[in-house]
Amino acid sequence: MIEQAGVVAEVRAGEARVQAAGSVGGCSACSASGGCGTAALARFFGRRDRSLWARNDAGATVGDRVVIGLEERALQSAALTAYAWPLLGLLAGSIIGDLAATPGTGELAGIVTGLTGLFAGIVVARHRAGSAAARQRTQARVIRVLPASPASPMPVRAMHGGTS
Repeated sequence: MIEQAGVVAEVRAGEARVQAAGSVGGCSACSASGGCGTAALARFFGRRDRSLWARNDAGATVGDRVVIGLEERALQSAALTAYAWPLLGLLAGSIIGDLAATPGTGELAGIVTGLTGLFAGIVVARHRAGSAAARQRTQARVIRVLPASPASPMPVRAMHGGTS
């Protein structure tokens, strides 16, 4: 499970909007943020709102420090949906266009049908990702409420498999 600490900013209907803790630099998973490409991109594009809605399984209230989690498999499935369908559409469209091309059309048929397949793949990926079942599978959830400790800063690290 991928975990991230945060603070509950809003609660409604069994969900909590959690403001993720972290520095400007990327994922905050290691101490190499000064030399990390992700950190450099984060500084270049500036800070964005790093909050998300999570199922409030732990019963957190506004102001609580919490740990939110997302199953690795859910993240992998979402990434596969987002990247595989458009790529498959592009490849299939290009191959079909190349096979159907008449002499003299050059690569134009493959390019046009490839782009058509790419856009069709994007539509399929958006449809699959937007389904209620997909949203339910990939929604983060509040795993636990952390004890209040005003003297210490919120821990920020990526934790895998429950190890620290």
